Amino acid sequence: MLCFRMLVCLHTLLLLGGMFLAAHAGGIVADHRAVQEYSRIPPVWLAKAKALAIHYGHTSHGSQIMSGLGVLQTINATYAIEVRSAWDNPDWPPPVPSTALRIFDGQPEFGEQPADDYVTPELYWASADGLARTRYVAGLGRYNASMWAFCGQMSEYGSAEINTYLQALNTLEGEFPSMRFIYQTGHTDGGSAQWTSNVEQVRQYVREHNKVLFDFADIEMHDPAGVAHPTMTDACEWCEDWCTAHPEDCDFEIDDCAHTHKLQCIQKAKAMWWLAARLAGWPGAGAVAVPAITTLMMQTP
Repeated sequence: MLCFRMLVCLHTLLLLGGMFLAAHAGGIVADHRAVQEYSRIPPVWLAKAKALAIHYGHTSHGSQIMSGLGVLQTINATYAIEVRSAWDNPDWPPPVPSTALRIFDGQPEFGEQPADDYVTPELYWASADGLARTRYVAGLGRYNASMWAFCGQMSEYGSAEINTYLQALNTLEGEFPSMRFIYQTGHTDGGSAQWTSNVEQVRQYVREHNKVLFDFADIEMHDPAGVAHPTMTDACEWCEDWCTAHPEDCDFEIDDCAHTHKLQCIQKAKAMWWLAARLAGWPGAGAVAVPAITTLMMQTP
């Protein structure tokens, strides 16, 4: 009986702390392989992903993820999302079960700064005012993760500016240990030397410090079969050929997929669902899961 009670207590503690442990167990990289594993996310982990709430700041390129998430939801309601805009109350969502992945899209009004859904570096991490707004949202205690997307800065910044970005997110993680701040690479530009160096700088930092990365560049660079197209730009030169050969992959309507082919929006949305499942605790396709505590309890005399 004592053993049973101890296991019940352990199970309860694991349930309460599972989200925190899952989100902070180590590094996670959502790249083109995440797109390939998207269809293998178990239903139980999709459900757990819907318990998450994510804060997301971006400009036009980053909107591709949101556009793709909207299409996936239309195609299959299993991938439901609930979105609040920058002009809504950021003190959301309520701590109740959810049937949709919840996203606060933009930066809210803060101090004398108006709400904005076109979130430049200065509005998120590259200025004192931007950091104050990001800290405000994080400090609400409503969000499991926060992510910001590059536009063309990855092709323009020097190494020092990339380092400032990395250190800003690392500082935020230290200040808000119950959240993960999701790093990103920038959209492809044909493989310029500056872009290549900056992308690798971000990837190396993520690897060395066990961060969470949404590898925007790697997702763009690979077609659904996993074949790399290293000289492509954000216009996605391989997409039309792929859709001609695989029309079923492109048989959907989309209102807008900024700067690129509509297939790229779907690719990135699939990677986002994979990342949400990983943040919720899914070990990934092919990983060996630990037996459930409830199963062990049932086997205890």
